Amino acid sequence: MTKGRKYALRHVVAHERKGEVEEETRALSGASPGTREYFAKYQAGLNAVCDRLTGEELEEYKATVREWNQRMLPKEIQRA
Repeated sequence: MTKGRKYALRHVVAHERKGEVEEETRALSGASPGTREYFAKYQAGLNAVCDRLTGEELEEYKATVREWNQRMLPKEIQRA
Protein backbone atom coordinates (compact mmCIF):
# COMPACT_ATOMS: atom_id res chain seq x y z
CA MET A 1 0.00 0.00 0.00
CA THR A 2 1.23 3.44 -0.81
CA LYS A 3 1.70 6.13 1.79
CA GLY A 4 -0.41 9.25 1.70
CA ARG A 5 -3.95 9.76 0.56
CA LYS A 6 -6.49 6.94 0.63
CA TYR A 7 -8.83 6.98 -2.34
CA ALA A 8 -12.54 6.21 -2.26
CA LEU A 9 -15.14 5.33 -4.87
CA ARG A 10 -16.17 8.98 -5.18
CA HIS A 11 -12.61 9.95 -6.21
CA VAL A 12 -12.65 7.41 -9.04
CA VAL A 13 -16.13 8.39 -10.21
CA ALA A 14 -15.19 12.10 -10.12
CA HIS A 15 -12.23 11.34 -12.38
CA GLU A 16 -13.74 8.75 -14.71
CA ARG A 17 -17.10 10.51 -15.13
CA LYS A 18 -15.85 14.10 -14.93
CA GLY A 19 -17.96 15.34 -17.84
CA GLU A 20 -21.11 13.73 -16.50
CA VAL A 21 -20.50 15.15 -13.01
CA GLU A 22 -19.93 18.59 -14.52
CA GLU A 23 -23.12 18.37 -16.58
CA GLU A 24 -25.15 17.26 -13.55
CA THR A 25 -23.66 19.97 -11.34
CA ARG A 26 -24.35 22.66 -13.95
CA ALA A 27 -27.97 21.48 -14.14
CA LEU A 28 -28.36 21.58 -10.35
CA SER A 29 -26.61 24.90 -9.83
CA GLY A 30 -27.41 26.79 -13.00
CA ALA A 31 -23.82 28.02 -12.84
CA SER A 32 -20.45 27.50 -14.50
CA PRO A 33 -17.54 25.57 -12.99
CA GLY A 34 -15.41 27.70 -10.70
CA THR A 35 -18.29 29.71 -9.29
CA ARG A 36 -19.48 29.57 -5.71
CA GLU A 37 -22.92 28.37 -6.83
CA TYR A 38 -21.39 25.52 -8.86
CA PHE A 39 -19.11 24.45 -6.02
CA ALA A 40 -22.05 24.46 -3.58
CA LYS A 41 -23.84 21.84 -5.74
CA TYR A 42 -20.79 19.76 -6.76
CA GLN A 43 -21.30 17.05 -4.11
CA ALA A 44 -24.97 16.73 -5.06
CA GLY A 45 -23.95 16.35 -8.71
CA LEU A 46 -21.37 13.71 -7.83
CA ASN A 47 -23.92 11.88 -5.67
CA ALA A 48 -26.42 11.84 -8.54
CA VAL A 49 -23.84 10.31 -10.89
CA CYS A 50 -22.79 7.72 -8.27
CA ASP A 51 -26.43 6.80 -7.68
CA ARG A 52 -26.91 5.99 -11.37
CA LEU A 53 -23.98 3.56 -11.62
CA THR A 54 -24.86 0.05 -12.71
CA GLY A 55 -23.67 -2.93 -10.70
CA GLU A 56 -21.03 -3.64 -13.33
CA GLU A 57 -19.76 -0.04 -13.32
CA LEU A 58 -19.70 -0.05 -9.53
CA GLU A 59 -17.54 -3.19 -9.46
CA GLU A 60 -15.21 -1.77 -12.11
CA TYR A 61 -14.74 1.45 -10.13
CA LYS A 62 -14.25 -0.44 -6.86
CA ALA A 63 -11.45 -2.40 -8.56
CA THR A 64 -9.89 0.92 -9.62
CA VAL A 65 -10.12 2.17 -6.02
CA ARG A 66 -8.21 -0.92 -4.83
CA GLU A 67 -5.59 -0.39 -7.53
CA TRP A 68 -5.12 3.28 -6.69
CA ASN A 69 -4.77 2.46 -3.00
CA GLN A 70 -2.30 -0.40 -3.54
CA ARG A 71 -0.12 1.34 -6.09
CA MET A 72 0.81 4.86 -6.93
CA LEU A 73 -1.89 6.93 -8.58
CA PRO A 74 -1.48 6.77 -12.38
CA LYS A 75 0.74 9.59 -13.66
CA GLU A 76 -1.87 10.89 -16.10
CA ILE A 77 -4.13 11.87 -13.20
CA GLN A 78 -1.58 12.99 -10.65
CA ARG A 79 -1.63 16.68 -9.93
CA ALA A 80 1.35 18.58 -11.25
